[in-house]
Amino acid sequence: MFFVYVLQSEATGKNCIGFFRDVIQRLGQHNSGITESTKNRGPWKVVYQELFSTRSAAMKRERFLKSGQSREELKRLAKARLIEVGIANEKTPHSRHS
Repeated sequence: MFFVYVLQSEATGKNCIGFFRDVIQRLGQHNSGITESTKNRGPWKVVYQELFSTRSAAMKRERFLKSGQSREELKRLAKARLIEVGIANEKTPHSRHS
């Protein structure tokens, strides 16, 4: 299983999007400075995550969320703050955005 996650910097409010098998482990890596791309911009918190059964499906969703097309979707999720944790799989109709 793979998670696509959105982390948010508590210092800057910026998002970090990625995928990994263990979100809590990955969050620890970001907060400890192990991840070079987010070093010195934390602390980070998980604001959204989705579960996928395959690495390829998670990679596809990550690419979409990092694209310009997903900006509105991410803004909607952040603004609504209705979903702390989201669960999806590759059968969820995200392909209309790709």
